Amino acid sequence: MMNLRRTLVVVSIALLAQVAPAWAVNNTCANREAMLVGSTDNWSIAASSFAFFATRLTAGRSYVFLAWTPFQDASETAGSVGLTLFSDTTCTTTAAGLASVEGEEPWSNLAAADIDALGYIPTVTGQYVLRIQNFALAAISHRILIFETSTYSPWWFVGGTNQAFITISNRSNLANQVVVTMNTASGTQCGTVSPTIPANGNTFVRVNDFAACVTAGSGSAQLAFLGTPGTIQGNTTVIDSVLGVSFDEPFVPRMAWSFQER
Repeated sequence: MMNLRRTLVVVSIALLAQVAPAWAVNNTCANREAMLVGSTDNWSIAASSFAFFATRLTAGRSYVFLAWTPFQDASETAGSVGLTLFSDTTCTTTAAGLASVEGEEPWSNLAAADIDALGYIPTVTGQYVLRIQNFALAAISHRILIFETSTYSPWWFVGGTNQAFITISNRSNLANQVVVTMNTASGTQCGTVSPTIPANGNTFVRVNDFAACVTAGSGSAQLAFLGTPGTIQGNTTVIDSVLGVSFDEPFVPRMAWSFQER
């Protein structure tokens, strides 16, 4: 009996020693954690400290980065959040072309939440590092989100007497610059244009105005923008005025917009 007890104790200690390995705190660039595009997380950040997350972005797509303090009420220490995106893994180069979108609907800063949000269209595919800074003098739990905002239309056609129009609407309270990219059926870019659309305004792009697209005959299109998800709506309409026929190919997002943790 004594030998059996001794054996059980030894086995229990060995198992417990393997249950919880030591994890490094991700408060430095070198100790960054991985975070996939399309995910959200709650993360407690110590007073006056940082949290670093690595993610992979694709050139030409558009993304939004968001952090806020969802569990702070008006009687507690107010949240104070700062976001920085680095284009290298040593966290020495801030990504160029970042745009603050925290003032764009449907978001707005609340008394204790202190929403911070950045829009970005990378020019290089690769690994980027997001840094969240807690300026408050208390440890606070933060909700963090990385999300792709690009939308896609599967087909345009300009063969024969057809004309293709990409119609775009800005459903936000701020002007937005939209990068319209047209690709051939083989995936080669045949045209791009970047109109600025006023708040609650709209515009259109005529695919037939791009010679390489006309030569290709058909293809697809993408909209990328520095704004909050869902604010830019688009549709591709192909019209044959001679034969009197038309069809639509709406733009749809790659990712379904949600604040759910996943």
